[in-house]
Amino acid sequence: MRNVYQCHVIGPRDAGKTTFCQGLLSRTLEEVQDIAPDRLSRHTISTLQVYGQEKYLVLHDIDVHNITDALMPNEVQCDVACLVYDVSNPKSFEYVARIYLKYFSETSIPVLFVANKSDMSAVRQDYIHQPVSFCHKHKIPPPHTFSSAVQPKKDIYTKLATMAAY
Repeated sequence: MRNVYQCHVIGPRDAGKTTFCQGLLSRTLEEVQDIAPDRLSRHTISTLQVYGQEKYLVLHDIDVHNITDALMPNEVQCDVACLVYDVSNPKSFEYVARIYLKYFSETSIPVLFVANKSDMSAVRQDYIHQPVSFCHKHKIPPPHTFSSAVQPKKDIYTKLATMAAY
């Protein structure tokens, strides 16, 4: 049985991928902003309990500048994918929905959508499906809300590790 799981965190610029990854280390948005950007690693690792067993979750912040940029095979291959969008940006969900359809819909890689910045006012997304109906249509879990404005809760990271393990 494996103990280390790789999670790729993918989303548009300014969706909050870096702060989401740093939340695994219990860092808030304010704490992350105090760290120089060049000092933040693209990889974040911590231990979590999955059904009473200690597991390591490695979050890899995948930086894709444009939806037209292709992901490399090593950016797609992982144990679980975390597609992050900004609930306050009407263009944000379309980006991760297209990533899902292009790279993950035909694979066995489990995917979790994260509705980031949930402390802000959610807006209607400029896409043919709203996030909940998109997830329902593709038989994947509904978006998990997340905010790094407050102390991040570990439940979302435990969920990702559990999805990767099982």
